[in-house]
Formats: sequence, C-alpha cells, structure tokens
Amino acid sequence: MYIYIADFVTAYMEYLIFYIFLCAVLACSIRSRKSFWYIGIIPALASSILNFMGVQSQIHLIITHIILFACLEYLVHLALIQMFIVYVLIYGMVMIAEIVQVPFWNLTSAGAFRGAAPIVGMLIVLVFAGIGYRYFHLNKIYEIIIKRNLGILLIAVDSFLVLFAVVVYARLRTEKFFSNYLIIVGVMLILVIVNGSEIYRYFKQPEQLKRMKTYEEYLPIVEGLIEQVRIRQHDYHNKLQSIHALAYVYEDFESLKGALLETTEHDMLPDFEMNLLKLNMHLVSGFLFSKIRQADKEGKELHLDIEQYVIRTACTEYEVIEYLGILIDNAIEATNEGETIFAKIGSQDDKAVFEIKNPGPHLTPEFCKNIFKKGYSTKKDGEGCHGIGLYKLNRMVKEYDGKLILENVEVDQKEYISFELRI
Repeated sequence: MYIYIADFVTAYMEYLIFYIFLCAVLACSIRSRKSFWYIGIIPALASSILNFMGVQSQIHLIITHIILFACLEYLVHLALIQMFIVYVLIYGMVMIAEIVQVPFWNLTSAGAFRGAAPIVGMLIVLVFAGIGYRYFHLNKIYEIIIKRNLGILLIAVDSFLVLFAVVVYARLRTEKFFSNYLIIVGVMLILVIVNGSEIYRYFKQPEQLKRMKTYEEYLPIVEGLIEQVRIRQHDYHNKLQSIHALAYVYEDFESLKGALLETTEHDMLPDFEMNLLKLNMHLVSGFLFSKIRQADKEGKELHLDIEQYVIRTACTEYEVIEYLGILIDNAIEATNEGETIFAKIGSQDDKAVFEIKNPGPHLTPEFCKNIFKKGYSTKKDGEGCHGIGLYKLNRMVKEYDGKLILENVEVDQKEYISFELRI
C-alpha cells in the first residue's frame, strides 16, 4: 500500500511542478485557476492505478505524461503546438533537476528510486520550481514560442527526445545507469551548451539588427560631414592664396591689417563640423550633426560644446544614440522657434557625460516625481503617444548603473530645464 500512496504523492507533486513552471512561462498567477488543486488528482490517481496494474515502466511513463499534458491543456487552453513546446521545455527543466540529484540519493541504502528518495527529490524540484516562478523571467521563452522560431522548436524537440531517453533508460536499467552516469551527464551538458548557444544567438539577433540599422542610418551622414570638410579644405586653400596675395597689394601696415581682418573674419567662426569629426564615436558624430540640422530647420539653435573628444562608456554606440535621441528630441520639441538649446558632451570616470538645457518652467516637486513615470506627459496633444521616452531612458540608465539628473539652471537671466546624463 505504501508504494501506491508514494506513487500518488510523487505524481501529484510532479503535476504541481509542471503547473508552477507553466504559470511562470505564461507570466500568470498560480491562483488564477482555482481548480488546479483538484485537476492534479487525475494524473496522480492514473499513475497509482497503472502501477497497481503492473504496467511496464515505459508505457506507464508515456500514459501518465499524456494525461498530465491533457490536464494542463485544460487549465490554460493554449494552441496544441504551443502547449507541446512549452511542455517539452518544462519537462527538460524538471528532468535536469531530477537527474542532478541521482548520485546523492544513490548513496543512501534504499537508492535513488526507492524509499523516501522519490518524494524528497520531487519536493526539492518543487522548491526549485517556486524559485523559478518567483525570480526568473521564464515568460521570455513563451515570447519566443509565439514568434514560432524554427530553431527554438528544434531545440525543444531534440532536448525532449534526449531527456526522455535518459529517463526511460534510468528506470529500465538502473544499475547500468549509475555506471554510465558521467557519460549521461556529459551528453546532457553538451546538449545544454549547444542549445544554449543557439538561444543566445537568437536573443542577440535583434541587437545586431539594431546596430546594423544605426550604421545604415548615420554612416551616410558621417560621409557627408567628411565631404563638407574636404570642400572646406579646398576653400581654405583658396583663402590662403588670397591672404598671401594681400602682402603684394597693400604696402602699409594699417591697410594690410584691415584687409587681413576683413578677409579672415568669416573664417574665425566655430567649425562645428570639424569638431564633430574628432569624436571617437563616428556614428554619434553623424547623429549629433543630424540633430543640429533638424533644430536649424525648425528655426531653433542647438549649440553643442564638446568637452572631450574621447568618449568612454560601457554602452554600445547605438545605445548612446538612443539615449541622446530621447533627451535631444524632447528639448527640441519643448523649445519655441527662435530660442537656443545648449548641449555639451564629454567623458568622466569612464562614463559618457551629456548635458542638455532648454528654456522651461520652474520645476515643482510633483513634476520631478512624475516626469520619469510611464505615461506621464505635460504635452496636451496626442497624450497616448507621450510619456514613454524618459521612462524608458530612466530604466535603461539604471541597468548600466548610471545617473540622470534633472534641475533648473539660469542662462542669460532666463530659466532653463537641465538634464544631465552619466552612463
């Protein structure tokens, strides 16, 4: 009788483990389906009956998993193909957690598959499932499934087949299983490494595509900057020839001085295109140049000071562009025609430092508290489209242990809003 009760308890605990993992993958509350307590009796009772009838281990295993699959499908109502892939992934996590315990339980007198070992071992996996539900973002797996990625589907299937074969072998050939344990664990590690690298590559694809898109967007602007510098160099060559000729045209000092001042007055203006090209981040140079031109087209001036030309940061270049874009776009949008926006970029303590100031009202405690909240905006038009940029920026900055400082400053006796980004 003890054998059948133990089988019922372990089967019910296995059901709970699968259900908890399923809720974690679907990002839903465990309590959202109150009937899950009662549904679990079905696969547990079926396992005990099959054991009582003396059904072969491999057939017993297949039937209990079919029943367990049907019960979970009844609870969540997923499409069958999605449910199958989720089930396989959960099965893989459960089997790995169980197989890792086998050598420790085999040191006991009863062994890994007898006595209290199956119940206590399943209890350990149940705790592991609870930790996974609470602390790990397993719903990311489900997001991949929704996209129906063929690579992930193949990973799920081959993982399931290998792990299922290992479990069947362990139950049918217990003695040989322990003698070949290191080989089995080695095969599982290879499976994890190969499949893990494929999943990692899948997650890196959006980042690589985003980087390529940034290069395609801003490299032509950098090439345009270089072309302007070449044109400017040609103009400077002509200017130098003109200055050289002045010495032969004007014989007295005062006339020569006046001619020199008149000829070089225009060329003493700041050459911001040349300065931008000195930045070690060429895509950022192109981006800043495009924003200066954008402000100019809208009748506004974006005045940029470059404090250091070598920018050091842990962020990728396209991430820097994304961060600066949020701040600059907000400043341009909040600035009236004819007004000036002041910005400066540099580097300090291996972090990029960017500050931007635009004319704005006095900051209130309520404004400072809400400005980084999702959906909060002071704009009247299209409220549904606003309030995302600064919220997103603040979240990304925290991931890199950076700082985002908001304050009022005075520029030419006029109040400005200043954002300082350190990342």
